[in-house]
Amino acid sequence: MFKVLLHKSEDYQGLPEATLQALLKSEAACHADHDSAADVLLRLNADAGGLSLQNANDPRATATRVDFLDATLQYRLRTSGKRQGLGKAIGLDKAATGQQVFVVDATAGLGRDALVLAHLGCRVLLLEQSPLMHALLADGFSRGNSEGTPHMRAVLARMQLLHADARQWLASVASPDGERPDVIYLDPMFPPRGKQAKVKKDIALLHQLLGSEADLGSLLQAALKVARYRVVLKRPDGKLPPELPAPAFWIGDKPAAFAVYVNSSFSSTR
Repeated sequence: MFKVLLHKSEDYQGLPEATLQALLKSEAACHADHDSAADVLLRLNADAGGLSLQNANDPRATATRVDFLDATLQYRLRTSGKRQGLGKAIGLDKAATGQQVFVVDATAGLGRDALVLAHLGCRVLLLEQSPLMHALLADGFSRGNSEGTPHMRAVLARMQLLHADARQWLASVASPDGERPDVIYLDPMFPPRGKQAKVKKDIALLHQLLGSEADLGSLLQAALKVARYRVVLKRPDGKLPPELPAPAFWIGDKPAAFAVYVNSSFSSTR
């Protein structure tokens, strides 16, 4: 069973309750074939702080929300660069001077990596299939634009959120008339790796909401057919399922390792 409850406070000033209820029904429909051994019961909170999600069986647990102004995330922005970690994996150290790299984050999640890339100057399109996760992201964008600094609003302006299935979107831009992205970024949900696996509570919550990617191989192949330069696959433990092809190279190590698949070189644009 998969179910999401709504807890709406009187001080919530966002979406009408009817819209929130429709959102929950739409999310439930996406999980109509839910066959996990464990039931999933989540709670969507709508209060003065916006929208957040938490485990309904543990109301004392900290709720997860999309907060682009979070102090920890802001620190990450200040310490991120084009020649390290995610920026280097995307190829920002190889791009031509003045080139704005167009990145599609095909598995948007909480939008944190997309924010880093926009901060580094990329134009980023975030694709999110889950109606509920899309609503959390849209709420985060709204609060970021209303409460953020002019610099943060400029960063958010380089980001576009789209409620779409990644495979369908990739198929749509594979046509001659489609705008192909320079890089496609994938950070899919992988199944937990045994009892020893320890994941952050917000990531564990996303596992419950989004589930694990059922066929990463087909998603990777679809991305490789569309990306102009690279497809970057994030894998925190630096290991890939045996059915996936080997990347051209790896960037980084635990807890942020990136498998880089190269279609063509950025140097050709210089």
